[in-house]
Amino acid sequence: MSKQTPNPAAFQKNSIVYEDEYFAVAYGMDSKGNKRMAMRWKGDGNTNMGYPKTFGNPQWFLLPEYDTWTPEILKAVERIAATKMRLDDLESKW
Repeated sequence: MSKQTPNPAAFQKNSIVYEDEYFAVAYGMDSKGNKRMAMRWKGDGNTNMGYPKTFGNPQWFLLPEYDTWTPEILKAVERIAATKMRLDDLESKW
């Protein structure tokens, strides 16, 4: 992940499942060993470290552990990625 990379003890990122210039969604493990989804606004890498942050350090926002969250977030990420590809394709034809 570019810009300010979060390094919290509460979440060990396994993989980035979605990332654009401003936003990222990750899959990993919380401090209790539970597999979780997390997300954050990335900021600009200079003075703005994105959100959330704690004591000036970038952090991941952990989504609830409920099994329904992970598949629903993954479905949304797939729809977002497909829409972005379609829009990029349309833009390339101008």
